[in-house]
Amino acid sequence: MTTFVTGLRRNESTGRNGYTEVDQNPMVPITQLNPMLDWTEDDVWSYINAYGLPVNPLYEHFSRIGCWCCPHKSSSEWQKIQRMFPQKAALLKKNLENLTDRLGIKDKQTFIDEYGWTYWIHSTKKVSIGINTVCQGGNSTTIILAADSGDQLERIAKLLPALTSDFRIIGNRLQVNLKDISEQRLRILVERALNCVGCGACLSNCVNCALHLENGNIAVDVNSCTQCHACLKTYPLKGSCIARHYSPRRAALIALDESSGTG
Repeated sequence: MTTFVTGLRRNESTGRNGYTEVDQNPMVPITQLNPMLDWTEDDVWSYINAYGLPVNPLYEHFSRIGCWCCPHKSSSEWQKIQRMFPQKAALLKKNLENLTDRLGIKDKQTFIDEYGWTYWIHSTKKVSIGINTVCQGGNSTTIILAADSGDQLERIAKLLPALTSDFRIIGNRLQVNLKDISEQRLRILVERALNCVGCGACLSNCVNCALHLENGNIAVDVNSCTQCHACLKTYPLKGSCIARHYSPRRAALIALDESSGTG
């Protein structure tokens, strides 16, 4: 069995509180082992000293070693990089200057010299794919989506069986009957289907291996899917789904009363 062994420690980040010693990572679809998860920094250095292990000389200057241009570095660490690696610092500044020009950022002082780029996030504009109406009847909800193109409906239909099998396409309209399923789940599914760029980050979330890429888009195998809805939970994909986290425009299912003024 192939495994991925890490040196991750829980006290390095609050985001690692939910990690376990044997874990699964959506970015790496194999078993992940975290044997040092509950080690302290003193534990690490005690182990190194006890066994005479080699140490990266950069630890004389930095408490943590990773990507040299990591945005999580402190201002004091950036000053060390500028002093110790001036060529790298100059290259980064040049690329940041080009970025500000492309994005139209006028305050270069704040963005570059005051490290504003380390917490900057591209604004995302939701774009309506059409108009949908909601019809309530008894304990079920019927949503009728009038999409902008047949291709959009096809992409949604390839993933819809993960949520429900009670849907049909009539012309350029998609009728979905939701019984005991939230409208929010449908919205998430529609966004995931339409904005997929084929990065494959979500495939490992399916324990039944029902998800796959078809012509570069996400799709579900109806024979393997158990409709557990794990693929519709956003937390496991935090930071990994390229379309959801890095695209400046995102197609969305906009309700009829929300659609006015949407670009």
